[in-house]
Amino acid sequence: MSHQDPKNQIGPKQMKEHKKRALQRGIMITFISVSLLSLWLFIAYQFGWLTGAVTRTAAAWIGQLTPAISAWLMHHIGQGEGSFYGFRRPTLKWMFRGWILGIGLPSAAFGVTGIFGWGSFASSWSDVMENIREQGFVSLPSDVSVLLLYVLFSLFVVPLLLTFFALGEEIGWRGYLLSQLLVFGRRKALLLSGLFWSVWHIPLVMVGQVYPGHPAAGSLLIVPFITGVGVILGHLRMSSRSIWIPSLAHGTFNAQMAGPAAVLVSAFSPVSGGFMGVAGILVIWSIALWLLWKQ
Repeated sequence: MSHQDPKNQIGPKQMKEHKKRALQRGIMITFISVSLLSLWLFIAYQFGWLTGAVTRTAAAWIGQLTPAISAWLMHHIGQGEGSFYGFRRPTLKWMFRGWILGIGLPSAAFGVTGIFGWGSFASSWSDVMENIREQGFVSLPSDVSVLLLYVLFSLFVVPLLLTFFALGEEIGWRGYLLSQLLVFGRRKALLLSGLFWSVWHIPLVMVGQVYPGHPAAGSLLIVPFITGVGVILGHLRMSSRSIWIPSLAHGTFNAQMAGPAAVLVSAFSPVSGGFMGVAGILVIWSIALWLLWKQ
């Protein structure tokens, strides 16, 4: 992919028309994706698939496919210029960067959570094991080897699995939409693609899959949080030229919500603490603003 600025290639009137069409595509893919996701969540709710651990995981994965399905539909009805998805083989260097970023930012957010008093640091071995059990591992024995396996599993196995879950979102937002919005320039494209992506998350907030118990506050927080994450993942997409790198970072982000940092720091509320709360927004935007400044 060439990142040459389209504004240097065409005239003002053509540029205005290109921007108009790009914005229309952004609105269209968001509308289709939100509609498909809402329909799927309604079906999953009716059958009780949002409660059980296995069915909830399966329902989440199918929901994450809706942006990719929407991008495929739009691509095949001619809604896109130079559309691409970016299945380029990733380099080890970029894979390592995406993985480290996926671990580092949530860990920093949980650190901020504890420092600002929005959560409590585990002060004993029993606290650590209790926090692990609260992540869903209710039957784990209190053993050092179990803790080590949990850490290794959270840092290596789960991120790899969730990378494939995240691919459906990344194909739609970073593979298709970001390429369409580059007509606005890299900064605006990153912000707009992240903003459209944040709207897609609102149905997840409404059904309690995100910010459980806080639908109103969650609907407000999801926009700055996801927009900032979108800037970071979009930067990874453009810099690595591979959709696999933001997918890896995205999957690692999701894994770390129940990873080692979440075990060491227990957030009092998902609104203030944790990766998706105010603490996470502060961390995310400290990086996102720096990346936008670099563009």
